Amino acid sequence: AAYCAARGWAGTIIGEEALLQLASIDEQPDVLVACTGGGSNFGGLAFPFLREKLAGRLNTVIRAVEPAACPSLTRGEYRYDF
Repeated sequence: AAYCAARGWAGTIIGEEALLQLASIDEQPDVLVACTGGGSNFGGLAFPFLREKLAGRLNTVIRAVEPAACPSLTRGEYRYDF
């Protein structure tokens, strides 16, 4: 359980850094786009922005996208990989 908790936090470093970089120039994104279906890319980038959006501090549109060549979310088979 400790590994999962640490991994969850570590995975959001890119999103936290993006928030800090944007705040340093007093900017907020209009749209945030991140890819899904291949790992933690979407969560790592989007979750800190989603936290701020749910708290009412951002009005960013958050979009998840997937590659057409391997659509694991919209047309993939739903199953556990273990």
